[in-house]
Amino acid sequence: MVVVGTAWLAGACGVPAGQSAPAFGGKGAILEPGPAAGAVEAKDAPTDPCASPAPASEDPRLDDFEDGDNRLFGGFEREGYWYSASDHTPESSVFPAEGKFEPSKLLAGEATVGNVFAAHFNAAGEKDWGATCGTTLRHVGAQAKCALNAGNFRGLRFRARGKGTVSLRFGMPETVSTEYGGRCIERCWDKHGIAIHLSDEWQQRDVYWEQLQQGGWGKSVHFDPKRLLDIEFMASPANLPADLWIDDLEWIVADAAK
Repeated sequence: MVVVGTAWLAGACGVPAGQSAPAFGGKGAILEPGPAAGAVEAKDAPTDPCASPAPASEDPRLDDFEDGDNRLFGGFEREGYWYSASDHTPESSVFPAEGKFEPSKLLAGEATVGNVFAAHFNAAGEKDWGATCGTTLRHVGAQAKCALNAGNFRGLRFRARGKGTVSLRFGMPETVSTEYGGRCIERCWDKHGIAIHLSDEWQQRDVYWEQLQQGGWGKSVHFDPKRLLDIEFMASPANLPADLWIDDLEWIVADAAK
């Protein structure tokens, strides 16, 4: 197989150079929060404003891209920015270019009066860890920006179409490097995720927390939706070239689940 050359991509992810993250899917996540099985950065809980989960996010809407910018739909005390990144293999390509994310206009015949934009991501030629497109997730409190608490929800719903296979992944402090706002200091970036096999036709995709699992090459940690740092769609070298359109992202609420 949601890295980065700009400061606002604090939640972006990648796999350490020379180490490939396999595509994965199926059930396997452990939902009870618990400690990482490996080292994370030590923090003094009494002085760390992010030691406990932030207040639960209540607005399920994430982004329909109709505002035309790189920011998530705000929501109360919520912040997020879309990004793209690649492993910078010579002569490789990634769209949107790093640091220049903006929604793309839907193709002729797909757009409607109320639906003109979507996110479009494609990549080719990467040979190290691959390429990714995603958004950071933060709860903006009075003292600090902490991981977003999505514990009120059951998973992520979105529409997608394209070619190839990407991995939908969710970053937590224990899997994201300290350099990008996490707490991991070694064997980082093995996030919880699932493989998404794309179709030429737009399809609604529902991904539930219990379907997520790690790739198994990094630190083994418990998945906790109350502490999310990012969402990303990642293409590994084995799954390139990749072409992905996504739209209408929202959290799945209990009474909206199938």
